[in-house]
Amino acid sequence: MPAFNKNNLALDFDEDLSSLGANSFDYVRMAHVNGAVMDERALLGKVFGSVSPQSDELSETTDNVSFSLAVLGTGHIEMTFVDWTFQTANPGPLPSNCPVARLQELLAAASRKRGIALNPDAAKIDGLIMSTGFTDRIHRTHTLPLCTWSLDRCQRLIGERMQGLLAWRIPDADHDGFFEGLSLELLTRWLGMTPEAVRELTA
Repeated sequence: MPAFNKNNLALDFDEDLSSLGANSFDYVRMAHVNGAVMDERALLGKVFGSVSPQSDELSETTDNVSFSLAVLGTGHIEMTFVDWTFQTANPGPLPSNCPVARLQELLAAASRKRGIALNPDAAKIDGLIMSTGFTDRIHRTHTLPLCTWSLDRCQRLIGERMQGLLAWRIPDADHDGFFEGLSLELLTRWLGMTPEAVRELTA
């Protein structure tokens, strides 16, 4: 941890934060929480008690390669959700015979069987943030390109970076690439697919 970052902590969603004391943080970031939290209300309540005292400053939220941000006084929280609803570059729905469309359907089915929705329910999250005690929030949604077809230079650059991310392989990991890593546990454990079938689908 760099010296200027010495007060940063990396904590698991399920960890008990009470031992750290109330109002312990001025910034809490929860990244890509899709399918990772069984009880969002409990998580938000835990975080609410750990950030800096409430004031009249603005709060903020988001979802889907969108982020959730709720500001409390000098402190705030940020939550990031990714909506795994892939579209064509037009944009539009994927063709039904497209392997990515099939993967999308299977991931959603496995997540429902597991009991935690893969894609965020923006209205639900907004409601939970307000009912937890936050006084305001801003909801922002961003679309990330996975290709370099856009005429917009910035979007092409983002697409190039995203392609690199999707192709990146964690050293010594038992999966190859982003889609396989995302899918392997969900599809084998909850839909009974073999690892070989998952690898073929995500290749």
